[in-house]
Amino acid sequence: MEAFPRWHRPENGRSRPMPLNSEAIALLEEREAAGTEHCFTRESGMRVTQVDKRTLDRAAILSSIKPLKFHDLRHTWASWHVQSGTPLMVLKELGGWETIEMVQKYAHLDAGHLANYVNATEFTPHLRHTKDSDKKKAA
Repeated sequence: MEAFPRWHRPENGRSRPMPLNSEAIALLEEREAAGTEHCFTRESGMRVTQVDKRTLDRAAILSSIKPLKFHDLRHTWASWHVQSGTPLMVLKELGGWETIEMVQKYAHLDAGHLANYVNATEFTPHLRHTKDSDKKKAA
């Protein structure tokens, strides 16, 4: 018997640590305090052992994202990280990607780092001076 069902195993077959943010830890502590043995349960208390296609289908309808696959949530997670400013090398480690090229597909989502460099050069400095002198004349 396999150590992990197929849906539990990372793509590369190796397990990796998964640091959790304070919100996730608080939710897990809440479940533990409530005496819940498992993290993921149905309202009935029954343990969830696999991705529920019905729940995913409902989420697809509500979000207007069709088709929606469970793996898409990994891409959403990575996109949110990039948009929040997580460096790509850090995201690579958090997500367990083996190469930076695999993470590069999210790079376009954060152009914030470019803002520091946009005005580094001026191609038409004479226009700035002209506009400044026009403002002075108008005053």
